Amino acid sequence: VCYEDKPALRQAVLLWRQRAPNEALELLRAVDDIEALHLAVDIASIHDMTDALLKNAQAILARRPADPHALFVTALHAASLEDSSYAERLWALREASVMAATALDRAVNDVALAWDARHYPPYDAKALPPGWSPHDLVIVVLGCPVEDNGNASPCLSDRLQTALQL
Repeated sequence: VCYEDKPALRQAVLLWRQRAPNEALELLRAVDDIEALHLAVDIASIHDMTDALLKNAQAILARRPADPHALFVTALHAASLEDSSYAERLWALREASVMAATALDRAVNDVALAWDARHYPPYDAKALPPGWSPHDLVIVVLGCPVEDNGNASPCLSDRLQTALQL
């Protein structure tokens, strides 16, 4: 979908490109259009704005209960929380789009395997070899969002503390 081809959405797209997601979402609230809801889901997804993502996905599902985009993001969110509704949401997605459901299920299973503690050593400073002291080290901390207020989430805080100890 090319959102900028719709005049009602163009300004929100421009704000999104200027890294102003809150302002873009605010503009989209005034547009009574299913494409505005989809754009809001996309913006919220990229910027880890879970409340906006779920609110707009639910609004899409209220209009189109079998919408693959909204079903995909709500199922992905349930999987990320290890929510028991994941299987039900995945089934609803499978009814709407077998290909999307297969892609989601594969991604969820790949992530579960990648983060399974049996497949990697514990990543904390206590697990390093005694005397290990690299002189040139770059550590990239991935996988956890910041809170809506800009503070580190508990998960991100834990990972940052471990990176600082390294």
